[in-house]
Amino acid sequence: RSSGIGLEILQGWGDFGYDVATAATGGTGAPLQIGEQKFQRGLGHHANGEIVVPLRGQFTRFRALVGVQWQGGKKGSVTFRVSVDGEVKFEAGPMSDSDPARPVDIPLTGARELRLTATDSGDGIGCDMANWVEARLESDPRIPRFGESVVTFGQEPAPPRSASTGGFSLIAGKTGPQIAVMETAHAWTVCVDEGE
Repeated sequence: RSSGIGLEILQGWGDFGYDVATAATGGTGAPLQIGEQKFQRGLGHHANGEIVVPLRGQFTRFRALVGVQWQGGKKGSVTFRVSVDGEVKFEAGPMSDSDPARPVDIPLTGARELRLTATDSGDGIGCDMANWVEARLESDPRIPRFGESVVTFGQEPAPPRSASTGGFSLIAGKTGPQIAVMETAHAWTVCVDEGE
């Protein structure tokens, strides 16, 4: 499923947690905890699952701590894996909830996709609550970042976009300027005739 912020999230049990642990569907996640450490921020995930993050070459590093949500000790058996553009850059596990958090620090300059994977280490998904805490992307200061765009034609609001197909949509009236939008790449192409 999509998170609404660009992440694609898949997991084998329960609901994904933002700043809380994963929980049974419809439930409320517990505070994030790995071993004796509690954390205010992070992603509460569950094996078997993946979090896919589009990067678009805009970031220089990914940093996080990984570990299994505390459930009383000796519970869970998660293997954590981080891949960048299809190449595995980090792997840890199997980890249980008795293991301390492990640091992740991955360079990303120019990368297009980050994939965070939690597997059950081959013994089933029972208690495999995978936490990615203090997870953060560091922006590349050389890449400009823009907020929401507003399109006007001749100081009039532009027509609504066409339905998106494969991330591609059009903003155009019956006549006049046309804008092609490739949403997945955050790219725009504008076509105008002289005088438009």
